[in-house]
Amino acid sequence: MFDNYKLLHSIKGSFSNPIKSIDWDLKSLFLQIASNTDEYGYIDILNKKMIEDPNLVKNVEWNTITCKFGWHVQVIINNLSAYY
Repeated sequence: MFDNYKLLHSIKGSFSNPIKSIDWDLKSLFLQIASNTDEYGYIDILNKKMIEDPNLVKNVEWNTITCKFGWHVQVIINNLSAYY
């Protein structure tokens, strides 16, 4: 079934737990990933490395949004902080 697939690259990040969510951007240049313990980050596909500055992907349009953290929930989290 998977005979036509091959591993092109692997990216080692600082995640210490299994990945739970992966989202591609619309142009297939970035991934946003989250672990099962809520570690969160972005990957630059072309440079094959983790993105250190999340501001670099602030305006990226995502094809899917399965990660529960990220720019798409920033307003919600900032507004909730007023109640705690």
